Amino acid sequence: MLGKEDTLETQDKSLEQTGEAILNRNDMETPLKSDSPKKRGIIKDPAVYRWFLTVLVSVTISVLSIFVYDRFFIQKVVSLDVKGFIAEQRDLYLSGKISDEQFRANLDRLEAKVKSIPKSQVVIMGDAVVKNAEVVKP
Repeated sequence: MLGKEDTLETQDKSLEQTGEAILNRNDMETPLKSDSPKKRGIIKDPAVYRWFLTVLVSVTISVLSIFVYDRFFIQKVVSLDVKGFIAEQRDLYLSGKISDEQFRANLDRLEAKVKSIPKSQVVIMGDAVVKNAEVVKP
């Protein structure tokens, strides 16, 4: 029985030494807890650093969300000058500068251009636009 008690005492002593080692390790100075006058960059106060980081993240997220909304979701108004295009093609056809085949090909090109306009763009006639609208050329 003495051998069993000796091993228990040895285990208790080794546990005490391990606990003391852990306590001693926790007592060491860490860079964050240190009172030394080390500089942490331009911003020395942690509260100012957090405030600056919060503002930076907020502005970044705001700018990105506005960019994504403008690029992918907002409806944009574009105008299509069909009347002017038809008048131009008619004049070219009547003057003999384009043939009947070319006239039909130009009309098909106009139709293809109208069909290729994305759904995020609202198309209105060029006659209705006064200013500040993108004009789609066929």
